[in-house]
Amino acid sequence: LLISQHDAGQLTSFYQKMRQLGDHNRILIIPNTDQPGDWRYADPALVSLVEIKSDRGFFEWYGRKFVDRGFRTGFTATQRTLKSTDPTLFSGGLTAVVSDNSSNPIDGIFRSLKSARTYATSGQRMILEFSVNGGEMGDRIPYAETRHISGEVIGTSPLDSIEVLKNGNPVWQKSFIRPAQEAALAESLWIRLTVYSASVPLNEQLDLPRPGREWIGYVQLNGGEFESILAPGFEKVARKRVMINPENSRRVDFVTRTRGADSAFLVEVSGITEDLVFDINIKGGHEYDTEMPLTRSPSTTPPVRQKVSLIELSQGKVVRKLPVNGYTDRFELEIVNPGTDRSYRFEFTDSGAANHGDYYYLKVRQSDDVYGWTSPIWVGGFDLQ
Repeated sequence: LLISQHDAGQLTSFYQKMRQLGDHNRILIIPNTDQPGDWRYADPALVSLVEIKSDRGFFEWYGRKFVDRGFRTGFTATQRTLKSTDPTLFSGGLTAVVSDNSSNPIDGIFRSLKSARTYATSGQRMILEFSVNGGEMGDRIPYAETRHISGEVIGTSPLDSIEVLKNGNPVWQKSFIRPAQEAALAESLWIRLTVYSASVPLNEQLDLPRPGREWIGYVQLNGGEFESILAPGFEKVARKRVMINPENSRRVDFVTRTRGADSAFLVEVSGITEDLVFDINIKGGHEYDTEMPLTRSPSTTPPVRQKVSLIELSQGKVVRKLPVNGYTDRFELEIVNPGTDRSYRFEFTDSGAANHGDYYYLKVRQSDDVYGWTSPIWVGGFDLQ
């Protein structure tokens, strides 16, 4: 069905015309950040899913705008969007649908989409299971002060982290990239460099997301040398590369890009000494100009040079904040032991503060920078009408 802007020039008019089509159970609208609109005027009877990942970046915040407003809305992802301009900027996403064994598979899948029995990934076919007091993804279960939460993750690469979020805040976490500060004077170490930039509009205004940015730089050692690299998130991905400089084994060169999520790689360093220093250099650049938000045009990104000593790293993760015209980007450096687990089953009881309408969802990150999110499960409260 095509409803032109001429027929429905306002978002409220669009929803009115959709309501006139008849049975709401046969209509599914999926908002996305191509044209975010104003979620305050969305119709909760028609909006059961929100797109949080596409080939334009990561937009988990957009899905939470609806959920925090009381919508019983699930999460979805897509490979390409209507406004895709350069498919090499970011990889697309996938949506998994948990459907029953219906005699009519198409109807079964549609009912599951309408009921938000979905989870989204940023491109790989991981398996996610999640339950709260027996409720499944997309359910609103009866209110209970104590919530028994369980789940299982079967990844396609080694796992990086698992989080269970309650009303958008972590209530349980599991990390598979283990800190290794005690190994500061070992013969060799694994170091992880992570970069991040947000995609939420400036000051969370009603606008297009912040454009993505590119990171071009290198890490230089004052001693020792780089032995090897673990960067599965950089393999077979356009415009993402990391390598030991062929003319200088004390230097690693990299290029990557971010928009709403981390990008990370691991390097093995040998010849460790107490006075070892990591010299991080990031070239100045510019955010992508494929989209033009009204409140803030794509900005230049200033050059960065930061030095981090092994002594500082031995105390824990080092985070450096990088101001960029109203935003705070960051890079992180830490000593780690690479994990190898590809699957994990968990269960725990949340006995914290409980309110009607609390929602929970599962978020997974793999070592190859692939993410997964289940649709939320609500405890108590009621659906907006």
